[in-house]
Amino acid sequence: RLLLSIGFVWILAGCSLLDYPPLDLLDIRTPKVIDAYSRGVDYYRQGLYKSAVKELEAVSSNHPRYKRAQPYLAKASTPVTEATHHVNVALQYRKEGELFKAKKEFEEALEVYPKHRRVQMLLEALEQDIEATVNYHYEKGQEEFEQKNYEDARAAFLEALKAEPEEDRVLEELSRTNEELVKIYSKEGSTLFEKGNFDDAVKRLEKAYHINSSDPFVIKKLINVYNLRALKYYREEKLSLAVADLKRSLEVQPDQEEIQNQLQQIQIRLGLLEKIGP
Repeated sequence: RLLLSIGFVWILAGCSLLDYPPLDLLDIRTPKVIDAYSRGVDYYRQGLYKSAVKELEAVSSNHPRYKRAQPYLAKASTPVTEATHHVNVALQYRKEGELFKAKKEFEEALEVYPKHRRVQMLLEALEQDIEATVNYHYEKGQEEFEQKNYEDARAAFLEALKAEPEEDRVLEELSRTNEELVKIYSKEGSTLFEKGNFDDAVKRLEKAYHINSSDPFVIKKLINVYNLRALKYYREEKLSLAVADLKRSLEVQPDQEEIQNQLQQIQIRLGLLEKIGP
């Protein structure tokens, strides 16, 4: 009975070998060959443009799908070229310390080539640098403000905003610092003006105006100094300097009809003198 069972098993095994083809283990282990064209198109569809370009450029001119490869190659090359341009510009900005501008260029590169891993890594590293830079200058600005070194504080806050212009905490501190500086410059300018020191008064009031060009007090004081210094120059026969000050005054506040008339009269006189010559 045992011999009969063994024979029956062998009979079944023999039948199975007859019914099914022999197993080719080599065929299982060896993947189907995929050529450069197929790989290139697959990379393109995945958004891996750089890899797609590399494969599609390898398609030989005698390849049956060479012509079909060219449009894919052109479409893959465009984002690679544009991204490369943005990366180069970003790296130059990074070298110059223009972190925010560098960040924008990296983001532009990812707009055209979203899966560019190298750009992603560069952007991540840059964002860490930006955060560290903002923190450093923000803390420095606060320290300077507490010591009433307002000019140094302002410089520090501006450096922080250079790296990240929309950092709210820095904008708030800068605004507070600007208010203090405008008060100081305006007070110093007014004191110098009252003493008749027009040149130094102009310098102080121009600093205040540069910080806040809409402050009514600063505007009033600055145009008064410009106009009075212009009058002083006129009396000294320094007509070109008088014209320059009146023009500055009108740039700050254009609706000064009397100053416009005075400027016109001095310009006419200056023109006549130039015609007469030495």
